[in-house]
Amino acid sequence: MPLRRTVLVLLLVLASCTRAEPVRVAVGVPDALARPLLNEFGEQRAVTADARCTDCDVVWSSDLESVAALRAAGTLTALPAGDFGRPPSMVDPEHRWIATSAVARVLLSNPDRVPDDAVPTKVVDLARPEVARQLALADPARGDASYHAAALATTLGQARTLDLYRALQAGGAQVVRDEDAVVAAVLAGDRAIGLTDSDRAFAAQEQQPRLLVTVPDQSPDGSGAVLLPTVLAITQRGAANAASRALCDLLLSAPVARRIAVGADAILVLNDPAETPAGIVDIHSLRVMPLNYADLAARLPALRTALSAASPSAPG
Repeated sequence: MPLRRTVLVLLLVLASCTRAEPVRVAVGVPDALARPLLNEFGEQRAVTADARCTDCDVVWSSDLESVAALRAAGTLTALPAGDFGRPPSMVDPEHRWIATSAVARVLLSNPDRVPDDAVPTKVVDLARPEVARQLALADPARGDASYHAAALATTLGQARTLDLYRALQAGGAQVVRDEDAVVAAVLAGDRAIGLTDSDRAFAAQEQQPRLLVTVPDQSPDGSGAVLLPTVLAITQRGAANAASRALCDLLLSAPVARRIAVGADAILVLNDPAETPAGIVDIHSLRVMPLNYADLAARLPALRTALSAASPSAPG
């Protein structure tokens, strides 16, 4: 099953079946997910690696930090009006991007070692000693885990967030390099609970069906799920290319959103919850933490420095 955070950045040159002008797309999602959809839009002409997207028309990526950098540099143009049924947190406040899907930060647990009713319902409860010593989490100064830390800092404040991570470490939590290592620790039985992304958690559940996936902070007094969107944007270069909007319309359409959710274990972002496929989590059923992802990206450098100082680095 393809994982959302597979390192993949392609520059694809597509020719729309209804337009002669090619569309250059910088893709930061798994090839197995992107290629069929892009091939359906038009005939593929060339594929070359390009991590900078210096001359692309459309960006489709789960790398929020790279997208934030493009946004800050003024590379992204405002999208046409409309939210395609997305909740407010899944649309950039200035309409520079719209989410095609998202993953949630979840708890993956082994019910043979932690009863269902003992799995924490809030992220802050992970610091309890009886929980922390069973927990694996990715280095909060890196990757998706750093965005989670930044989200917590917006609700708890930076001081309390740093205290939380210090308490996790003091309580015996295992800090590993990345999300794949978190899942590996739970699958191997080294840890009974892992804090990770929902796509990886659902993939692990396919390997070991007894594993439980829990979205924390869903109670009325909870802060809500931390969602990490995969986003779609049009660059200033692509704004003059009508095929760019046509491709965005396709990727944001309800049928394609369902395909993306099924193919990537994503949280579904559709305007009609009745369209949700069986076994897929609908974003409208979740209590979601309201976040401004541009603000999170701006917060990250200082927070990463503080987190690195607060605890030793995870294994390289």
